[in-house]
Amino acid sequence: MIILTIIIILVTIILIFIKPGELFARVRDSSRYSNLRNIESSINQFQTDSPNGFLGTSTNIYISLPDSSATCSSWLNKLPQLINNFSYHCVSADNLALNNGNGWIPVNLNSDPLINFTLPVDPKNSPNHYYTYVVTPTNNYEVVAIPENNFQPAINDGGLDPALFEVGTDNSYYDPGLTIDWNFHDGTGTSASSAYKFNQDVGSFKTASSTCGSNCYPQWTTSNCPKNCLFFNGTSTQSYVESSNLYNYCSGFTFSAWVYPYSVNSTGVIITSGGYKDQIMKQSNNMLFGNVYDNYLPSTLQGSAFNQPNQWYFVTFTFDAKTLLAGLYVNGVQIASNVLGNGYGYCVGNDIVGTGTQDAGGSGSFYGLIDNVKIYNYALSADQIKSLYQGENL
Repeated sequence: MIILTIIIILVTIILIFIKPGELFARVRDSSRYSNLRNIESSINQFQTDSPNGFLGTSTNIYISLPDSSATCSSWLNKLPQLINNFSYHCVSADNLALNNGNGWIPVNLNSDPLINFTLPVDPKNSPNHYYTYVVTPTNNYEVVAIPENNFQPAINDGGLDPALFEVGTDNSYYDPGLTIDWNFHDGTGTSASSAYKFNQDVGSFKTASSTCGSNCYPQWTTSNCPKNCLFFNGTSTQSYVESSNLYNYCSGFTFSAWVYPYSVNSTGVIITSGGYKDQIMKQSNNMLFGNVYDNYLPSTLQGSAFNQPNQWYFVTFTFDAKTLLAGLYVNGVQIASNVLGNGYGYCVGNDIVGTGTQDAGGSGSFYGLIDNVKIYNYALSADQIKSLYQGENL
């Protein structure tokens, strides 16, 4: 009787302090991480025994979602849009677990007598939680999973994104939905290299001035930066960084960056796509604004963000075009959330950091430092944003 009472008390404590939903999510995350490590171990064994064995096609993104269409046509409107002429690859539900090269991972593990392994899939295996397998042009590979609750292994796995479980011989190659990753650590030159191997989009330094040229470009600095970062002058010359490619954010987006405003009495665009009546994240005095445009009319979300100048803030703006739900975050914590307008009509353009030609408050250039810019073509979850904040280093 005493033991039963103790058990009841312990269960009650667990239910009070640990929500059952969170507990089940942690169990699923544990399974995800274990599955990825088992996949990694099996493929590494295959590579050891068959150095020239087929790992897959480098232009395919293999996913664990079942589909009778090899190109995953049933899921395309629910998945991050791919760039660079890549294609999703699916197999039918009956074939998912096959380890003979016909499963969702195209490696013939069955050919190796030392491997006794059937392919696992994500515990939920839905558009929000599935496994991804990619092969690099240099014949390395990566397996990715999207956690729900326990992001600590993701922060510590050495991969590209602290919001993802990433394993493989190159676990910093692919990030679902990531378009831009400029860490601004170059230190020299008039462009920003990409930290994202899957999409090497080099950001070009530019200015709106027709007279001062490169003198008005963003400037490299180590002042107040643990490494290099970029200084933006906040003047009418409008120093900025622009992507080489156009990107489609018609399903949604996430803008994130570390910013160091030199003033809390100024207005300046931090990130925009297109720069002309498109989606915008900006500082306006001590406020963080997120704008989404529909037929030249802005819908705006705002929240108090910048308590004082001359310190670093991790700022994020998300928008889901399906639900129209937008969110603003500072240092991983949501400061505002609301439904914005009727969607937006201008969702394809170049990505620009540091200025915008027009927005709800007129043109404005950011005054201060910007570092570690990441842009995604879908809205990250609150947990993913918190993990980014915890795992991103200046």
